[in-house]
Amino acid sequence: MAEEVEEDAEGNFIVKGIEFVELSLCAIPGDSDATILRTLAEKFDIQKSNEEIKMETEEVKELKEKVAKFEDLAKKTEELLSKVTKLIEQNEEDKKEKEESDKEEEEESEEESDKEEEEEKVSPKSEVPQVQEKEGKLITERVNGKLTIWREY
Repeated sequence: MAEEVEEDAEGNFIVKGIEFVELSLCAIPGDSDATILRTLAEKFDIQKSNEEIKMETEEVKELKEKVAKFEDLAKKTEELLSKVTKLIEQNEEDKKEKEESDKEEEEESEEESDKEEEEEKVSPKSEVPQVQEKEGKLITERVNGKLTIWREY
């Protein structure tokens, strides 16, 4: 059979490296398709389809590589999305905890300031310092945030 069959620009076949096992100069009446042209056409079609298959195989490989890259990117994107979602949830939890702790601190500071105000308003006499001098007794007293000082003789 021919090693190489080419088609030129005009559509003619060029056969190279053809080997004949038997060449008959008369046609075989039983098989009307048993011609050299038919054999060469089949060889050319087979060669052409083999080249197309090779090209398609290469294209399929390239497409598979691209699909693999996209799948890898999709996987990485999914992982990143998962991480971002976890970070957002953690951030929201941290905000809630901070708000709660701020409220508790605020309530504690309000309670302390309320206690201080009450202590300033009402202070027992025992806490009021008393000072004595030679001429008489100096008495100081704080009531409702007012300081009263007098001398007792």
